[in-house]
Amino acid sequence: MVDVIPSRRKVKGSRRSGTLHYYLKKGTEKKKVCKMFLSTLNVGEWMVRQYAKKDNGMNMPAGNIQTPGGNRKSTDGSRLVLRKFLLDIPKMESHYCRARTNKLYLEPVFKNKAEFYREYKNYCLSSQKGFLLITVFIE
Repeated sequence: MVDVIPSRRKVKGSRRSGTLHYYLKKGTEKKKVCKMFLSTLNVGEWMVRQYAKKDNGMNMPAGNIQTPGGNRKSTDGSRLVLRKFLLDIPKMESHYCRARTNKLYLEPVFKNKAEFYREYKNYCLSSQKGFLLITVFIE
């Protein structure tokens, strides 16, 4: 799906190693597509570059590809602790949603997401449980 075209001339101090040409393959025929096509596959440019480096051997040994944030995995236990925390915090019904009153909202005791996360982290530390990173918590 990607061809790597090496740079014609090397510029001193440049990290650019080549140009990526994107295409779709049907049988043996290649149909060139634009870079925006990546969004239809929900694939980022970073991921494509890493796979191209691995396939073409561009400045990186095989098997040494890292994914962003791939070192720390969240466990099911940590997610269960988060679920329990979310069930225990005070909630209130919305007075704006007359048709659907099954929605619950947090009481306005937290000023922002960071303060909400700090409360979750303190909850986990007090119960001696592992806590999730803030990026996973906000999701």
